[in-house]
Amino acid sequence: MTSIHVLAERVGGKTRPPYVKEVINHRACRGRAALRQGRDVVEGQVQPIIVRIRLPGAQPGVKGSEDAAPFALSWAPRFHNETASVTPTNPSVLPSRDYAAFLFDMDGTILTSIKSAERVWSAWALRHGLDPVTFVPTVHGKRTEDTIRQLGLPGVDPVAEALGIALAEIEDVGDIEEIAGVGRFLASLPTDRWAIVTSASRALATARIAAAGLPLPPLLVSADDVKRGKPNPDPFLLGAQKLGVAPQDCLVFEDTTIGLAAAESAGMDSLIVTATHVHPVETHAAPIPDYTDLMVVATESGRLRVQRRIGH
Repeated sequence: MTSIHVLAERVGGKTRPPYVKEVINHRACRGRAALRQGRDVVEGQVQPIIVRIRLPGAQPGVKGSEDAAPFALSWAPRFHNETASVTPTNPSVLPSRDYAAFLFDMDGTILTSIKSAERVWSAWALRHGLDPVTFVPTVHGKRTEDTIRQLGLPGVDPVAEALGIALAEIEDVGDIEEIAGVGRFLASLPTDRWAIVTSASRALATARIAAAGLPLPPLLVSADDVKRGKPNPDPFLLGAQKLGVAPQDCLVFEDTTIGLAAAESAGMDSLIVTATHVHPVETHAAPIPDYTDLMVVATESGRLRVQRRIGH
């Protein structure tokens, strides 16, 4: 059969894929998933089912306007940062598999640096005739040099400007804090099984990690280490390589769509940290507000799994 992928949407407390006309049969794959004839309910991660697909614009009864052939459908819920449904007794939105290593973005994922970044970038934007309100939100998740180069400003040297911004950000770390619970979470990981993969320079990353009161990671992949930054997969692939694990055996913790795209391109699963989010982010990745109710469990094979701290 032909395998296709249909995004699901949350509707009235239920998860429903668009254009599904009729469920032929179903079988659970992983996670606490359930789908019944006439009841579109998904509580898990992935549910292969056989359906009849109604294509966009299809009109029932009009020949050629809908595809009535059965397809194998890999149904993955599209989460809208609905953290209210994520509780210690409902851990199903977390990955049900285990991993060889964890890779963490830095800004917005393990620490909060948004205020510092926005102060520095706003000042830079004003000096270059840009509107900070519309420009500053576009800088998150990318290397500074890439952000400046993409602007194509005449007479502006992206490398020199990126260095100036980095120096300003290193001096502005007074209100940087760790994301709730991340210190305990990182301390529970084997030192050779995790890394920080950031779009910041090594100097800036080191300064911010220290300012947040977090220990320096055993492995840090920074903007200085790759020629192509996020959303290209290179940073995460380098992290996996340095840890000596396969990309598909890594779980990524991210907070931006740019970072999530990089992880997906690298063939890695992701969780999205929503602690600093003001607006919902539409993504396949399961949302976690922070790390306060998360724990790491080592499997019998020595791999790692994220679980919720039941009763916390």
